[in-house]
Amino acid sequence: ADVGPARAAATPAAAEPAESRRPASVIAGVAVDDHAPAQPSAAPLIARATTRLMSEDFESTWPRGLWQAADFGATGAEHYWDEDDFKPHAGSFSAWPANGGGAALDPSQPYPNDMDSWMWYGPVDLSAYHHPYLGFWYWNQSERDADFFFWGASGDGNSYDGTQVSGDSRGWVHEFFDLSGWAGDSSVWIGFLFESNAAVGGAGAFVDDVVLWSEMPLP
Repeated sequence: ADVGPARAAATPAAAEPAESRRPASVIAGVAVDDHAPAQPSAAPLIARATTRLMSEDFESTWPRGLWQAADFGATGAEHYWDEDDFKPHAGSFSAWPANGGGAALDPSQPYPNDMDSWMWYGPVDLSAYHHPYLGFWYWNQSERDADFFFWGASGDGNSYDGTQVSGDSRGWVHEFFDLSGWAGDSSVWIGFLFESNAAVGGAGAFVDDVVLWSEMPLP
């Protein structure tokens, strides 16, 4: 008898990770392209001196300084990132993608459909820095492979290369994003995007404790 199918069925499939992660390139106001190359995420090197170029903990009125937020969606209901005290990583506040705008929501509600919510920082001058990188904490719960949290960098403030995730992060994640590809550039933007489709909501993405560092070789 052919026992192949029975034998295969008896072997349990490996559990799929709760979070889906992939490289992505994004143009502000245009859907995510998940087939484009991106700068990799990487933990920072330890044996280097560091300089902090920017930090944001969302504990004060936001946006401020070089931060901006906007909704590039076409629904007519304006939702964009703003600070809120619903789920901080540290302190009392973090950023959530639908807490700002004319149709702002409270994070106790699911995020809305058809979101294209951006926050960005820049331009920042990296022309004198050797190995810049971005560190931040995020918590995400979104429809897997359909509603995306993206972070990345841009040399023109419009086209961003980075990483997108969807699904369940299973708590707060400390992320490092390598900006070496933009080292030496005089105008660089850092961007965060939350994008949803027309169905199924969730808690969405929370961002906290954003830091822009540069590593310099030790003398």
